Amino acid sequence: MDGGLRVRRDMLFRAPDRMVFDAAESPARWPEWDRSVRRVEATFEMASQNDGESEDIVVHTSRGRWTGRIVTWQPGRCVEIDIVKGRCLGAARGRIRRTYTNEPLGCRLTFEILLPMPELWIAKVYAQWSLRRIEHRIGKCLSRLRHMIECVPPD
Repeated sequence: MDGGLRVRRDMLFRAPDRMVFDAAESPARWPEWDRSVRRVEATFEMASQNDGESEDIVVHTSRGRWTGRIVTWQPGRCVEIDIVKGRCLGAARGRIRRTYTNEPLGCRLTFEILLPMPELWIAKVYAQWSLRRIEHRIGKCLSRLRHMIECVPPD
């Protein structure tokens, strides 16, 4: 998705990468760290149960639901989900990418949303405004996830 819009936030977790991966990628735990998610339909509940095959997941949120297709599943390293139906963070298409990097103090989780570039100039202005809201929301999600894992009060 080159030439599109990108929102990127990262956070260092003082925990092993496997612990961070399991908390972030287990669909049953998404509502714990993303307040807009009500429930997730997937064939696996915990990250360790997924065999890495591409599959669709349905995410029920406070504003409706969206369907994503897991296109990359590398435990402890990277997960990519394509938005294939519905709207995720206001986007009807795009990709969610979460990357895990080991560091001396723990695991750095990088959360990216990649969206296609709108055609119309007014849509581009609106998209830039939306990106700031999305970036703020991702920051809140990462903070809640860190609180879950490290028992640190969320920002």
